[in-house]
Amino acid sequence: MTSSGAVSTARSPSRTIPRWPFDFARVRLAYGERLRRIRATADARLQLAAAADIFDQLGARPWSDRAYSELRATGISKPRRALSEPPALTPKEREIAELASSGLTNKQIGERLFLSHRTVGAHPYQIYPKLGIVSRAALRDALAPPPEHPHTEDGSPSARRPPADGKAC
Repeated sequence: MTSSGAVSTARSPSRTIPRWPFDFARVRLAYGERLRRIRATADARLQLAAAADIFDQLGARPWSDRAYSELRATGISKPRRALSEPPALTPKEREIAELASSGLTNKQIGERLFLSHRTVGAHPYQIYPKLGIVSRAALRDALAPPPEHPHTEDGSPSARRPPADGKAC
């Protein structure tokens, strides 16, 4: 492999994972950390995201967490969970999150659930990361089920069709 080939592989996240993926990801992580520290944020994000993806694929959780921590330092948050995977909230967390998303204050939620407002106030710190959000305002959208796509009787996506009589709706 030529040196120019190594550089292009190191800069392109779409390339296949090399022969030693863990070592490759560690190098990208170290390089991304260095770039971030010299304030080359855009280049750092590219390296750190690629390293995090490889660590995720390998199941190297501590290394993945480290890469995501560095990404957060560049202003990028950890990607949201897949829509098919429900957030793993406890029943109490879900109840508090639903009440908070409806617009109730911590004091009002505490009165309904017979909890102190301080206990209610502590729950968002466990809820927000699980839902991939950073503010109370995003709770409603995070708790909403994914939108269903309308389908026709044959299962294909619906297209707007004019009525049978030819008149517009």
